[in-house]
Amino acid sequence: MSKSYFGGSVLLLMTFLIYLFGFTNPETKEGYAGYLMQCEVFGKCRFVRVMHGPTKAGIGYLQKVINVSVTPYTYEETFTTGTDKAGNPFDEATVALDKLKMQTTAQIQLKLKPDDASVKLFVETYGVTDDGLTSDEIAWLSYKNVIQPVLRTYIREEEEKWKGLDLQNHLGEIGQNVLARLKDYTEHMPFIIESVTMGMIAPPAEVLAAINNTQGKRQDLLRKKQDKEIALLVKKQRKEEALGIEEGMRKLKGQLTDEYLTLEMSKVLREMTKAPNHEVFFIPQGMTVTGTMPMSSNRNQ
Repeated sequence: MSKSYFGGSVLLLMTFLIYLFGFTNPETKEGYAGYLMQCEVFGKCRFVRVMHGPTKAGIGYLQKVINVSVTPYTYEETFTTGTDKAGNPFDEATVALDKLKMQTTAQIQLKLKPDDASVKLFVETYGVTDDGLTSDEIAWLSYKNVIQPVLRTYIREEEEKWKGLDLQNHLGEIGQNVLARLKDYTEHMPFIIESVTMGMIAPPAEVLAAINNTQGKRQDLLRKKQDKEIALLVKKQRKEEALGIEEGMRKLKGQLTDEYLTLEMSKVLREMTKAPNHEVFFIPQGMTVTGTMPMSSNRNQ
């Protein structure tokens, strides 16, 4: 057997095997759209059509499909300060109107438009023709390259409209403004932005601690001021009470003349004589008493 004959047989066998195993039946599952391609043995692939799952392309030669999800994805964005795993500090906090740095979290929900034109545009325009990627990886890369930078910019711009400590009261308004701007931005893109939800907006931990410390000092000063005002009020009340007592004693002293005291004493003695077996001793001034005179309760006074 000549070498040329042997070589030709091997080449023929390889061609047959390629032909035999080149037949495929690509599948697209429910919730996905498939970008079906027809490839050449030693050439590029060309677009055939878009498939909507659940379906199969049917047996064909050198067919392959890139499946992309048409169901919603949710991604969270965080704006904060800290230190990365390598120990390097980073600062991605937003800045409010009053220049106060704020830690922010936000969630976005979006999905791919399911129509054929949008699926074709998505695969061909946003560089996801690498069939080694999963559908989740394709979705993430397109979001990271196209939507994420704009979303983060819009969030920063909207938060700059409010003072830092007022931002928490405007979460809904900020989210709606960002959503409206993103919809305008993606109007001619193969994306549907379903929602933007603002989560926490607060100063970084060290800033929040400083604010709390300042508020605590203010409360202490206010408490001391109130205590001082109460003490002054009590002092004033006590002084007024003392002046009132002094005035009352002065008036009473002016009324306690000798004649008034004699009159009041006579009234007391008169009542005492009404009691049975009661004796009253009268001692005139300058005289010596040598006896007693009983007074009955029915004696004329």
